[in-house]
Amino acid sequence: MILCIYRAKELIISACNCIIKTVSSIEISVPFMKQDQTATLRYVHVILQHLKRNGFKRSDFLKSLGIPIDFMKGETMRLPVSTIEYIWLKARDLTNSNALGIECAEPIVLSDYGVMAPYWMSCSDLWEAFGGSRRYEKLMHTGMQGQLETISNDTVRYTSKIQATDPWVCSAFTEFDFLSILRIGQQLVSSENQSQVRLKKVIFSHSANADHSYYEQLFNCPVVFNSNKNEIHIDKHVINLPVHSPDPIIKEVIRNTVNELIHKTIDESVSSQVEKQLHFALAQNTPVKLPDIAANMSISPSTLKRKIQEEGTTFSDIDKKVKLSEAKKMIYENHLSIEQIASLLQYKDSTSFHRAFKSWTGDTPNEFRKKKK
Repeated sequence: MILCIYRAKELIISACNCIIKTVSSIEISVPFMKQDQTATLRYVHVILQHLKRNGFKRSDFLKSLGIPIDFMKGETMRLPVSTIEYIWLKARDLTNSNALGIECAEPIVLSDYGVMAPYWMSCSDLWEAFGGSRRYEKLMHTGMQGQLETISNDTVRYTSKIQATDPWVCSAFTEFDFLSILRIGQQLVSSENQSQVRLKKVIFSHSANADHSYYEQLFNCPVVFNSNKNEIHIDKHVINLPVHSPDPIIKEVIRNTVNELIHKTIDESVSSQVEKQLHFALAQNTPVKLPDIAANMSISPSTLKRKIQEEGTTFSDIDKKVKLSEAKKMIYENHLSIEQIASLLQYKDSTSFHRAFKSWTGDTPNEFRKKKK
């Protein structure tokens, strides 16, 4: 038994290290996409598998993007989220399908999730599997936030927020996440319980990417679009179904190992998390203040302010840093007017933007643009 556990830990560490290492040799020019968040290459794997099932050659697709054909065979197993978004967008253009999220999730199997598969299989029930694994969602996508909670005597709700620059990619990732939960849940329980693993309702904040009936056929429940949230409702008796042949010893090995690796490699400073949320808000053209970000992080505004100060900075400084970064990028791209940039950066007028930019750089926006030409 001890030898088996030791060997299991070796395999888990190896798998986690592969998940955590970031591909740095692939450079793709992706305008207006952030390079700080990362996600596992499994998001690329499912796209390539989908293309193959539909008669497209993986080699031709990767070549058209300037990506080495064998890039997934190395030890590096992460990519910037912006690059993965770019690949999904190009796959959508190639297939002429907006429903890639659910199309990729429909045939999903446990092994597609790498190290998370043995973790889920070692849990006692679906609640522990999906609720406990929220801690490890950063291994899949550092911009993902999910929460599982009881909302009534008989219903559990899973809510999801996935940060993505492109609205369609955000919708596709959310659809992939939701249908994957259903498919993985059905595979985790015993064969006699599989038919019980069903959802009560699925709610999306975006418009349908395919015919409404297609969603209800796949999810086998009512599906709502154009809401102000992304969530699925599950009967409590379903989420409490036992996992087939759980192994609590292996579960502890996985949990301890993954926790250590996340702490060493993926956990972010509070300032970094705030910075990412500000970037995301600007990309969505949504005004956001410190209390809004504190709410997203489930802490009070005063606590967030204190944590930022403990890291040697302030919310105002982070906000300036983000706006300066975005301003330089937009000015450098040269296809937006200064007035448009001021509006996108949420200044009340171009004069305010001019004043702020000059205080940061010593140049007006137009002077900066001329120097970059």
